[in-house]
Order: sequence, then structure tokens, then C-alpha cells
Amino acid sequence: MSICIRKTVRLENIIFLIHKNRLIYFNNMIYTNTFAQYEKLLHQKYEVSSTIRHKGERGRQRENGLLSFLSENLPSAYGVASGEIIPYKGKIPSPQCDIIIYDRLRMPVLGRNDIVQQVPLEAVYAVIECKSLVDTKALRETKVKIDAIRLLPRCPSIRPLKKDMDSGPFFVLFGYRMKSSFNKCTQFMKQSAVDKDVQAVVLNNGCGIWLEDYTEPVWIKATELKSGQHETLLLFFISLLQALVSIDLGEPSFLELFYSGQ
Repeated sequence: MSICIRKTVRLENIIFLIHKNRLIYFNNMIYTNTFAQYEKLLHQKYEVSSTIRHKGERGRQRENGLLSFLSENLPSAYGVASGEIIPYKGKIPSPQCDIIIYDRLRMPVLGRNDIVQQVPLEAVYAVIECKSLVDTKALRETKVKIDAIRLLPRCPSIRPLKKDMDSGPFFVLFGYRMKSSFNKCTQFMKQSAVDKDVQAVVLNNGCGIWLEDYTEPVWIKATELKSGQHETLLLFFISLLQALVSIDLGEPSFLELFYSGQ
């Protein structure tokens, strides 16, 4: 979907200028400059990881770069894990999740210091799938994983959810390099989303965002490596924060969660 040639867009309380689907500037240069350095660092870590021969370890190294960034910069109420999501009922957890953002203050996490953590679905704010390349295969596999997580049963909340809040989780496909097209990325978002809860991000290109006045996602070209523009990470981080504060996980009964759900 194309947007007007030149437009100032309000994404909640963040204002930025778009010209021909390219991000021109944010209104806060301190954040812009700081996050540009973080983004450059992730690009550098990506290039360094390219020297790792083992494909699985190479992917894990790139995943850890984003995981560390989120662990260091998200508000302390949000924990960051890598592992599986535990359903309310049944013996089969979710597929392996690269990054899980969860309620760090109120919910238990099994194996918090282990390589693989197990997080109750009732604690999950967001799930991020991390890919070296965003291509047709990555888009397809991520949609399959999102669909599988949506099918997991959730323990009922003992109180009503807050008005106009989502129950989560929010889903993100985060890639380092684009090997598809932004049209396919926004199509993936539209096909996978329920109430605008899916985002695609490609660090060397840009990301899809949901605007208040549009029913379809819009792709924003926020990074230009040759010109030195690095604003994709900041745009992703803003979108993620806004999604997190828009989610009300409810309040499960722990007795119900640990005993009655079996």
C-alpha cells in the first residue's frame, strides 16, 4: 500500500516524517542518534558472525545480539527469554521461540538461568522470530509458528481485561537482511495478524508498521546503509514498546494454572 508523497505521521505520540515510503526524521535527535549506534553495532555483530562456519551457531549468535539489546534496554518489568511457551492445558509446548518477552514481575519462568527457558503463555507479551535472511521461507515458517502459538490454550483471567487492551502476545519477524520484497513482508503481516498484532522488521531496510488511519500495514524504508541512515531499530523499538503497553495479560489463578490445567 502506498502512502502520500510527503506526510507527517503520528504513531501514537511519536511524530516522524515520511517521503515516498522513506523515513526522513524523528522529532527527537538524541534517541535517533543513540539508536543509530545500537543499530550499527548489530550490523557489525552480524558481519562478525558470518565467519562462524556452523549454521546453527551462526544463527544463535545473531539471535543473541538482538536478545542482549532488548534485555539491556526494555523497561525492567519485561523479561527476555529464549525457549518454549507452556500452554494452560496439554503436554506439548510451543515450537522453539527465539525471543520471548514476558511479565518479569508477576509470573514464574522455569529454567530462568538455563539455555532453554519455559514461559507460561499467561506471562507472554511478545514473541520475536529472529532470521538472518527474510525470504519466502522465513515468512512462511514464521506464519506457521504464529498460528501454532495462537492455538495454545490460555488459563482464564480471574478479572476482566482492561478496556481497549489486547490480550497478547505481539509477534515480530526480525531479520538482518532482506531477500524478499517489502510487499511480501506487509502481505505476511496482513495474513498473519489479528487486530494488527504482527510486525516484520528487516534491519538493513526498514519495517512494516500499522497506522491508525490505515487497515493495511505500511512499509517504511528507515535504513540506508550507503547514506548512513540507521533508524529501523528505533522504529522497531517504538512499535514494540507501544504494543507492550497496549497488552493486558490479565490475572490467572495460580491454583488453576498449576493444577486444574493438567
